[in-house]
Amino acid sequence: MQREQIDILRAARPDWFVFHNGCFAHIDYRGAFGRDLDFLGYDSYPGFSFDVTTRASDHAFNLDRTRAWSGNFIIPEHQSGPGGQAAYFHDNPDPGEIRKLTYASLAHGADGILYFRWRTCRYGAEAYWCGVLDHDNVPRRRYDEIAAIGKEMAILGPELLGTSVRMDVGVAFADYDAMEARATLPFGLPSLSNHAEEIHRWFFGKHYAVGCVHPADVLDGLKLLIIPHWEVMNPDWLPQLQAFAEQGGTLVLGARCATRNADNQVIADTPPGFLSELAGVKVAEYSRKNRSDQRSWEMTWNGKPHTAEGWVEILEPAEGTEVLAAWTTRHAAGSPAVTCRKVGHGRVLYVGTIMTPAFMEAYGPVLVERAGLDPVLPNLPDEVEAVVRYDDEKQLLFLINHADTPQELRDLRHGDVLIGEIPGPDGLTLPAYGISVLRQPRS
Repeated sequence: MQREQIDILRAARPDWFVFHNGCFAHIDYRGAFGRDLDFLGYDSYPGFSFDVTTRASDHAFNLDRTRAWSGNFIIPEHQSGPGGQAAYFHDNPDPGEIRKLTYASLAHGADGILYFRWRTCRYGAEAYWCGVLDHDNVPRRRYDEIAAIGKEMAILGPELLGTSVRMDVGVAFADYDAMEARATLPFGLPSLSNHAEEIHRWFFGKHYAVGCVHPADVLDGLKLLIIPHWEVMNPDWLPQLQAFAEQGGTLVLGARCATRNADNQVIADTPPGFLSELAGVKVAEYSRKNRSDQRSWEMTWNGKPHTAEGWVEILEPAEGTEVLAAWTTRHAAGSPAVTCRKVGHGRVLYVGTIMTPAFMEAYGPVLVERAGLDPVLPNLPDEVEAVVRYDDEKQLLFLINHADTPQELRDLRHGDVLIGEIPGPDGLTLPAYGISVLRQPRS
């Protein structure tokens, strides 16, 4: 149906861009649906995150997972005010917050933005889905804020087009088969999207250049790739994953990876199937962990204990595979829980449990050390985000204050200020929801 409509539109006006909004469940945006489009669109409404302490990370993840489906994208519906229907109503963005959200969208891969909507509708289910103008059509602060953004885009737009978002850490996403396979037999475990978001949130909060990527994409530039608990994986990806590790990358495979084939049938080989040789490990025993407070499975890695949740595996490492962590309780005591195999200049880790927020808090720093990661900028306040978009000649450093209070930045390499606050000799002070976009030579 979509292709028929696209054919009609292209025949009528070949110079039109054709896109679709998203991203919604049960659609393969990476498949023919997305390939038929000039680019993908994503409807961005950060106000659905009612907890302001997680709104920035939620927003970043939603943008990054969209980019994993399609590459850079546009936003045909970007929040421009509060919104709601019968059961909910968003907070009205604070002064400056729409601008801040706009720059976060651009930083994470949006190449164009349309605000929803111009004038708030006076009837229907979305009568209170507020736009740039309220019901009375009187321009107020949201109008003024968006008008100012429009002037800034005349400066930023030409610099932005053709740039890519820097990623040092890739969290695997955007595979329709893997996501739908989890839904058929979830065993009460979180969705693959939930797994990815939790891992993404940890790296985001520590100011690393994290994004989402498909394992079949070009992995050049990544230092760390995490594939969290994908039951269905394609053997055709193996050469790419092998090359990533051989060239110095750190690949982390989560429990349950590659345990079903393309038909969603359980493999006859010992898990992790076609990944066993690459990872240097096999899974001897596995169990659902329904109550972590009863018959607990505990492990120790790098001197730090962790109580496993959701799923546990006893591993059998091949000769030459290093045991990084071992179980310390019950019949699993002394058995491997996390392993590492050196592959060329890099390594492949296999984690025999779910990479929960608690796991990441305990062992995220170990992954950082193993992969040789550095934050985008050192010594950033918790509330400030730093994102880089780049091309062959330059990089655009986006500095975004997600707090409603001023934040001071130090250790900042200056550049040409395109938009926002100008650094002084001692650094930069971003006002509440303030931003600065610096143009710097490509390092």
